[in-house]
Amino acid sequence: MSDLQSAKAWTAELEAAFIQSRKEGLAAVNPNTFWSVALILLSFSAWDYFVDPARWRVAFGIRLVAVLVIIATGLFQKLPGKLTWLPLLAKISDVRFRNPVFPGETVTIEVKKKEVLGGFTMMSGNIKSGDKRVLTVEFAVAWKVPGATP
Repeated sequence: MSDLQSAKAWTAELEAAFIQSRKEGLAAVNPNTFWSVALILLSFSAWDYFVDPARWRVAFGIRLVAVLVIIATGLFQKLPGKLTWLPLLAKISDVRFRNPVFPGETVTIEVKKKEVLGGFTMMSGNIKSGDKRVLTVEFAVAWKVPGATP
């Protein structure tokens, strides 16, 4: 079949069915893979510590914010009827590094919803290692429906 013939065979209904099957397939996989992605992303901080022990905290902080967004996305997708919405990181502010974290320490990540303004959710987060606060951050998330026009 030539490219022209296959393009003619691709109807709007077939396109809609394809898009829906992709959404359902991703929705079936995503609710449980976000934990693995978050752990893998944080594990790269060990490499940063090995390569550049003096400045690895900056990369760790950036990865930590990304992990917070990944976990928030994964938890949100687990809510009934919410698999069609995606959170997009809209703003990061007031990031503070308080104490170092060393390999082998266990960290606790806390995220709190502060307020909702329009389509944005303002949140704050912190990371603790034991009783020590390691990092604090303020951020905003915009909720987007995939495929919707802005």
